[in-house]
Amino acid sequence: MLGVDRPSARGMLPLINSKYPLGVDPNIKGVSESKDSLFEFYKKVRRQHPRKVLLVRVGEFYEAFGYCAVLLVQHAGLNPMGSRLPRAGCPVVNIRRTLQDLVDAGHSVVVCEEMPVLPGAKGKKKSRFIAGIVTPASPIYVHGMSLERDNDAGSRCSDLPPIIGLAATTRGIILYTISLDTRSVKVMEGMTEESVMARLAAGGCSPPLYLHNKIRKVRVCSGGRAVMNVAVIPERCREPPAAIRSRASQSMTLLRPGTFLRAILDAIRVDMSLAAAENFTILSEKSTGRPRPLYLTTARQIGILHNDAVPSLVDAIVTKDSAAEHLIRSFFQRCLLHPLPTDVADAVSDALTHLNQTSSLLHSLPRFPVMSTSRIARYILACEANNMIFEDISRVFSTTASSLRSPQLVDFSVCVLKGEKVRGAVADDFQGNVEVEPLLKAADQVIEEIKETIIFSDRHAGSEQRKLEDEEGLIEDSPGWTRLLDFFSCNEQFAGKVKFERAEKPFQLVDDAKDRVIRCFSEELVPVWGALVENSRGESKKARKVTLDHDVVNNDLYIRGISLERAEKLLPPGQASLLVVPRDRNGRLLHDCVSSRGSAEAIAAYKEACEHATAAVREVLRTLSSFVGDRMPFLINSVAFCTIAKALVAHYAEASRKSWCFPDRVKSQEGQVGEDTLNIGGLIPYWMDPQKPVIVANDIKLSGMIVLTGPNTAGKSTIMRSVCAVSLLGNCGLMVPATIAQVPVQDSYFLRAASFDSPAEGLSAFAMEMLDTATILRDATSKTLVLVDELGRGTETRAGAAIAGAVLEELLARRCRGIFTTHLHEMFDLPLEIIGQARFQQMEVKMKKNGAWDPTWRLVAGRCVDSLAVHAAEKCGIPGMLIRRAKTLVKWQNRVSKRSVQGEQAGLEEEEGAAAENQRSLEEAIAVLRNLIQKQQGGAKDVEVTIIDESSEPHPNAQGSSHVYLARTSLGFFYVGETDDIRTRIQVLFLLDPSRAATGRTWQNVSSSSSSSSSSSSSSSSSSSSSSSSSSSFLALAQSLLRLPLPPFRHS
Repeated sequence: MLGVDRPSARGMLPLINSKYPLGVDPNIKGVSESKDSLFEFYKKVRRQHPRKVLLVRVGEFYEAFGYCAVLLVQHAGLNPMGSRLPRAGCPVVNIRRTLQDLVDAGHSVVVCEEMPVLPGAKGKKKSRFIAGIVTPASPIYVHGMSLERDNDAGSRCSDLPPIIGLAATTRGIILYTISLDTRSVKVMEGMTEESVMARLAAGGCSPPLYLHNKIRKVRVCSGGRAVMNVAVIPERCREPPAAIRSRASQSMTLLRPGTFLRAILDAIRVDMSLAAAENFTILSEKSTGRPRPLYLTTARQIGILHNDAVPSLVDAIVTKDSAAEHLIRSFFQRCLLHPLPTDVADAVSDALTHLNQTSSLLHSLPRFPVMSTSRIARYILACEANNMIFEDISRVFSTTASSLRSPQLVDFSVCVLKGEKVRGAVADDFQGNVEVEPLLKAADQVIEEIKETIIFSDRHAGSEQRKLEDEEGLIEDSPGWTRLLDFFSCNEQFAGKVKFERAEKPFQLVDDAKDRVIRCFSEELVPVWGALVENSRGESKKARKVTLDHDVVNNDLYIRGISLERAEKLLPPGQASLLVVPRDRNGRLLHDCVSSRGSAEAIAAYKEACEHATAAVREVLRTLSSFVGDRMPFLINSVAFCTIAKALVAHYAEASRKSWCFPDRVKSQEGQVGEDTLNIGGLIPYWMDPQKPVIVANDIKLSGMIVLTGPNTAGKSTIMRSVCAVSLLGNCGLMVPATIAQVPVQDSYFLRAASFDSPAEGLSAFAMEMLDTATILRDATSKTLVLVDELGRGTETRAGAAIAGAVLEELLARRCRGIFTTHLHEMFDLPLEIIGQARFQQMEVKMKKNGAWDPTWRLVAGRCVDSLAVHAAEKCGIPGMLIRRAKTLVKWQNRVSKRSVQGEQAGLEEEEGAAAENQRSLEEAIAVLRNLIQKQQGGAKDVEVTIIDESSEPHPNAQGSSHVYLARTSLGFFYVGETDDIRTRIQVLFLLDPSRAATGRTWQNVSSSSSSSSSSSSSSSSSSSSSSSSSSSFLALAQSLLRLPLPPFRHS
């Protein structure tokens, strides 16, 4: 009760007596513990379901006592009933809204109903029974829904949170997804903790969460409005909170996952009051031959899971359709979170290709109905489906059958129902093998049976309504006929649902009884009412007005506002002899009302006939539900077929409108994951419309790692997300945002972008970043797409650059494919073994006439060494005064850095002697350089030396080769370094200290690294790698001999 904060609910807490399990003192006046009493029944059900809210039908209300009453007031906003007893209730008409409020708060509810009592039955005691259990996993209360007129169960498109079980094995975590409505269990093996979190974040979880005893740290927590509702999963949590651990999961000491699943199902059967023999269908999702499930970080950074800062990928690939958007989005979200196996992706691609080939027939495509599988299954299995649901089922089967038999759509339809290829891959949708002929046979049977039983919406006039229309002239000419119409409508809830032939005898009895009611109403009750009104005109104005009423509560028609004695005085003896005093639903006389003897008898007979007709119609609908339930797998498969077909049509329509392309999916001869180049032409961000002229398309080739640099806000993160989207969509067989794409099959995807801290877990932004990096290094292979944005920015630059460099080296060593972006330019001065292995590209910027820089959003070759951070800050609205101050500080930093370098040189001079006397000429330095290179190469090979001053620059052919250079400072000292971008390095050296520089390289490096053609790339990589390691030792030796005071990799 600690979470109770509504004032009316808090006011009930003093009435709670914690000594008793219900919170109610049985000695309070109004509480009876006698046999068959309401309170005794309440205690009995409460003992069976101690952790659920209990609502019991009492007349026109559902009532709760004790703790349950407090929860009802707290979450449903209802008012307490009484001041001494903690009691609350909701009207019968509001029961489903109240149940929804309780379920949204994370509670499960037991609903008990009263046994119906036939009219005229004696005795006041009522029998009650458990009519249904409503939980977050099964939130629909179906009791009595078969006769509801406005049931929208088939059209409501929303998924229900499943029951989840987690078990650990040596192959990873097994995820059990249990659907109560469809009585099915989906099994996914080999899951990582990160992919489990992504799955839970997408679909939620209905409490309790069942945990295998070997799982000690599963990172899930509540995060929703209710303590028990697992809806939002944070990136990392330690131990699961006790609030979401069920008693069953805490007490299980099971070792084998198979035993664990059986224990879960047994616990569910007990919890939901299901029969011990209730079967669940086990469906195993295919875990081999497909990419790993997406990591939570990747799913959020690409917009598959909700992220306010990232455009949704799911929204970008389908058209907006309010009637089916949620289920279509859910289907694509599942496909992208756990990318499809290669063969299933082929089937999806083939289906889209067939749509493209029959584009002229798009206007003749069927309108695929989309509805929730779990909701339909819930009503059918409970035998509470009404005629509207059966009409939806007939339309689903009809659409599926016509699509499979259509010459134009058969190829498309067969691709959707791909038998073994679909089984397990889209296990959330299909059950078992989907074979066409048995499906068509079952569809024809169900369509025919529904057609012979149900009155469809365009033919809702049943025999009862036709009879009423036959008498309409008589009724319209009679005063008070609207009351009679209302009376008939309230009693004929069964009308217009099944055909007359299916319940001929009960319907005929209702017709005969209705004739008698109409006759008595017109010949007896209306004349008596008219005479009473006319004869009472001369009475006192204080006399009560006499009216002809339809009493909805007591379900009766009579004259109100006059007693029998007074009526007998106002009427002639002939009419007075017809009068009787009616009774209410509890048998008590209504002394201020009168009716005619014939009308009362006719109405009683009519109500009894309606009760029998209602029972007959309910039985017909239950029989039809059983008939369809026997073919439940075919129904689920047909619903899934329509949903997937609708989703693919919506995707094709949206992708075609945006001019997206069909990717060329590359795989090896054996059908396994290939290692070909990811080649994308005309790449655009997936959330942008290519028809807008401002969109800039890029071309990119990924055969290894690209080191991407560029100014702030120039589009690096956009390029990464776009590349990830193309690869992921292409591997799922979908169209991609490009003009041409060659997409190799990947085994996993990892996109790491923005960093945030997690105070609840005690983790800084850098710690979060390192945890994600550890996941990359744990799972990455040569077939992994790795996209890392600005690794190491959460700590100081030197350590961040070192970590980023080491991670980049490891990714290159594993031959991963991906993009590595950075603003840590210090990383390029480290002795990294990346020469010839990583390609350098940058985001292009251009200077405007006013001196400002503008991004072009184009990807070009090269490396950017200026992030233009001050310019980006200015564009983002930082005040001009601060911008000017920042520019001044940048200049000051450059000067201080220069003086610091000079001070270090001078200090080292004093320690080592008079450095001025030991300074050597440029020619001497070149001679030492030449000798060292010759010694390092083990021969007398010549060394090409080029001298660069302020008036010259390196030859264009020098670009793309590795160089060792000597830079002479203004103090006469030398700085030795190496670079792959000599042109940029020379510009930086002259900017910091415009002195003359010398560059040297061996002839071997010239011949191996100057070529940029693809045919020589492999030989270049190997020679550059070896030269890199030799350059490191060479630089150390050169510095020792020349007594240079500067560190070998520092140029500031």
